[in-house]
Amino acid sequence: MDISRTSHPTTRIWKKIGLVIGLFLFAIPVFIVNNFDLHLATLADFDDAVYSDRGQIFVNSDETRRKAPYSVEEPRFLHWKESWRKSPPTIYICIKGGGNGMKENKHMMSDVLPEYQFDDLSRMSHGNKLHDKMPNKYLDANYTNEYDIFIVPYSMGCTPMVLKWMMTHYNGHIVLFSGESHAAHPIQVNDPKKLHVFGPVNNGRPQDLALTYMQLTWWSLFKDALSPSVMTDYLRRPRGEKTHFMIYANSNCVGYREEAVGRLSELGLVHCDGKCQGQTPQNGSRTNLQKVQNGIGLRNWWDNTKLFSKYRFCFVMEHSKSPAYITEKIVMAFIGGCIPIYYGLDMILDIFNEKAFVYYNISDPQPALDQVKALEADETLYEKMMNEPIVAHGQSTIEKYFSFNDTVGNGQLKKKMRKKLGLTHLVP
Repeated sequence: MDISRTSHPTTRIWKKIGLVIGLFLFAIPVFIVNNFDLHLATLADFDDAVYSDRGQIFVNSDETRRKAPYSVEEPRFLHWKESWRKSPPTIYICIKGGGNGMKENKHMMSDVLPEYQFDDLSRMSHGNKLHDKMPNKYLDANYTNEYDIFIVPYSMGCTPMVLKWMMTHYNGHIVLFSGESHAAHPIQVNDPKKLHVFGPVNNGRPQDLALTYMQLTWWSLFKDALSPSVMTDYLRRPRGEKTHFMIYANSNCVGYREEAVGRLSELGLVHCDGKCQGQTPQNGSRTNLQKVQNGIGLRNWWDNTKLFSKYRFCFVMEHSKSPAYITEKIVMAFIGGCIPIYYGLDMILDIFNEKAFVYYNISDPQPALDQVKALEADETLYEKMMNEPIVAHGQSTIEKYFSFNDTVGNGQLKKKMRKKLGLTHLVP
């Protein structure tokens, strides 16, 4: 007798019982979804420390820990097919604090994906060893799904435990970001379509998006001071005091920046605030390279814009010319009301009006030097540049580069990002 092809009567009975139970359990969540009003709590309602636990949102703040309901108005808004999965959809992070661009990216993602919550895995008290184990709920094969998103910097920074979980149990998309420039993707995944770069990227793929740090800092910090209406209307463009010629404030002393400052010092007195003091110009005199100490730095950007307001020109060259690498420097110059002297990616000319600032080409600097000399000698010419709108193409520039939610530029950039993540059919 082939015992492998027979079954005991008791076994057949238990199989039937299991089938009935399975059908019953399947019916419960369908009934719940179709007969109850669920209410979705958006990220804007809560503090940064948000956690989920299968049907509750727990919000941590300095003063209280409270529960809040979540919902979707109709079942069709559910972001997964199986109604018994956890809700709402989740953005996972693993970096403590707001450094490494995390603060700006969280701010941006909360507006692009307002129906999502954050789960901060860096708050777990363990995980520094590879054999450490994630809490059991995360090990459930159905706990994450294809619509969840894990945002992480190029440098990664997650604990070994979280990294192992991300590569072995996590089912959603991974979005890499950075404020710097990078040559390659740092990780590989089984489904490349679920790995995205939203930041500086070489040879970007269809699911990637060239996103600059300038855009993120503008959205999270500067969009009120340099609003779309200010950037498109020259009459509202900020004007500084114009007391001094030029400010150079850098602590990363890149050779071509030092050389450019030295050459510009032949046109006027340059205040050098920071570690970098400029290269001695060809005439051999450092008379116009004056060291000052105003406390300019990375932690006090608003103070920097106030300092910039005292100058006619602000030297804001990038330290490299790399794909999608544009920092906050030129934005701070515009807010300060000076004329930026800039070098970096040619992409800048599609964002900001080339007639509104000086582009200093390090390979051919003489046109820029002549332009600064003329602007400094002719106040009418200087005011003509100051009367140019800041952005290159008016409202279309706002839509293309600054529209992270529906209130700015009709949310065009928000829609583009959601499409890259496969979320176009969802209603935020």
